[in-house]
Order: sequence, then C-alpha cells, then structure tokens
Amino acid sequence: ATVEISEEINPRAYAAEMSRQRLNQHLKIDFSAVSDTEMLDAISYFIFPNIMSWPGVGQPLQFRFRPYGANPDFCIMDVLLLQPLPPGMTPPTANINWLTSEQNWSDAPELMTLGPVLDQDISNLLQLQKGLKASAKPGITLGNYQESRIRHFHQVLDKYLS
Repeated sequence: ATVEISEEINPRAYAAEMSRQRLNQHLKIDFSAVSDTEMLDAISYFIFPNIMSWPGVGQPLQFRFRPYGANPDFCIMDVLLLQPLPPGMTPPTANINWLTSEQNWSDAPELMTLGPVLDQDISNLLQLQKGLKASAKPGITLGNYQESRIRHFHQVLDKYLS
C-alpha cells in the first residue's frame, strides 16, 4: 500500500512515529520519548568476545556465537529477539527452536522477515570460509576501515591469550 505524505512532513520522522504507534498498540508502552534513531536504525554493538547486539527498539536483536566442539570451521549461532515489556510484566519463558544445519533461517517462523535476511547472509559464509583458507600467503588481509572491528577483535584476543 502506498502512503501519501505531504511535503511538510519528514518521511523519516513519519516512519518513526508509525513505528511508535504500532508498538504502543501492541505492547501498551509509551515510546514518545524514544528517538527516531532508536525506533528505526540498526544500531549495532560488538561485545567481546562473541555477542553482536542491536539494542534499538526497532531492531531488538542479539547474535551470540559459541564454539561447536573443537572444530574452528563451525559454530553455534544463537539469535535472540528481544522486546520491551510494560512495567511489572514478567516475560514468558522463551521457546527455543534449534535449527539443523540442513534447515534455513526462514524455516523459523518466529524470525518473521529476519529469516530470509539471515539466509542471504549465511549463504556467503561458506564461500568466505573457503576463501580464508585459499590464500597463498599466511594470515588474512583486512580492509583499513570496513574491517577495523575484526582487526581490533584479534588484537584484544591476542592480549588475552598472551
């Protein structure tokens, strides 16, 4: 459906307000003091050594990566969907859905539209893993800006291990 917005209205502010209203109806929580950025953007934090968090209201998501035995080519990836609760409300016990390596993320209905996004992201990992092992030179080459978090992670990890 197409929504007509007058030229006086900022589309980003409008989208944030629509998100506030939708969440207010669903959760019965007042989001009027929450910034447009927190409502709309995928603000991401990396928590050493293995958690990626998007704490914004619009993207309440966490990834946690854990070892899969002693095999460095595999890991367990936990996807946690979080949402605010009204004051005094206790969250229900979360249902855990373990996917097999043959299943797609889109097979998990609780992920809704996130499932196909994760499928697309994960489809790149097999080729990436092969590429990391295919180089004739030792180690990997990281981009100066785009992969600065990876470089920092390994610098911190080296400090812990030395």
